[in-house]
Amino acid sequence: MRRPPRILVVDDTAANVHILELRLTAHGYEVLTAADRALEWRGDEVALPPRTIDMAGGGEARGLDDGEINQVINSQAGGVKDCVVQAALDTDLRATITVKLLVDGRGRVTRSRIQAPHYLFEHGLLGCTQRALGRVHFPAAGGATIVTLPVNLG
Repeated sequence: MRRPPRILVVDDTAANVHILELRLTAHGYEVLTAADRALEWRGDEVALPPRTIDMAGGGEARGLDDGEINQVINSQAGGVKDCVVQAALDTDLRATITVKLLVDGRGRVTRSRIQAPHYLFEHGLLGCTQRALGRVHFPAAGGATIVTLPVNLG
């Protein structure tokens, strides 16, 4: 299904924005306002778990190093980038979408949070990205790591 043409409406008076939105929507346009383009975070809270100390002297846990992170992002993050591009089709958006990941000690992405304009979430960005992240696997490091993935548009 083809998306309707989009128009960005900006005015200092909320009533003017509302009137234009009603009229343009009636003529088949998708209306975006400054609030729709504002960046917001959606998804899970991403934070490192509390550290535990293995008093028995078990295996060493370490965070992922930059080389490991970059290798995985370059080879496996294409699905995430595709999700961002698909959600932003037919827009003039020039931005960096930020994806934060919590990678557990086995290398699996267990939580994700995305910063993007509101209207991209309405076009399925969060669900698509979370499905794509389910296929991304980092090296097992024994310890959790937070990874930030910037996706540039434009």
